[in-house]
Amino acid sequence: SESNNSDPARLRIAIQDSTDDTEAVRTMVKALEKAGYRNVYVGEASREPLPVSHIVAQKGDDGSAAALRAALGVGEVLVESTGNLASDVTIKLGQDWRQQQRN
Repeated sequence: SESNNSDPARLRIAIQDSTDDTEAVRTMVKALEKAGYRNVYVGEASREPLPVSHIVAQKGDDGSAAALRAALGVGEVLVESTGNLASDVTIKLGQDWRQQQRN
């Protein structure tokens, strides 16, 4: 079946921050918008701090998750239903993003 989520602007992306760093969240949203992802929202924060960002393909759409990972340059792709269930992809923001922003 043809997924209509190959269009980045249509992909619903939730961000869950595990870094407790609002600036990191802001730069993540900016980077996504710059890459053509328009449907981005910040969900509730993740309680456990992650060293590496998780890019979670909610509906088994690992192609979109892999494209996101390539656009951001950080993180690892997971196919599971642990993120924001209303999204297509949930990005659990980890320390790797903060490190990349500093460099």
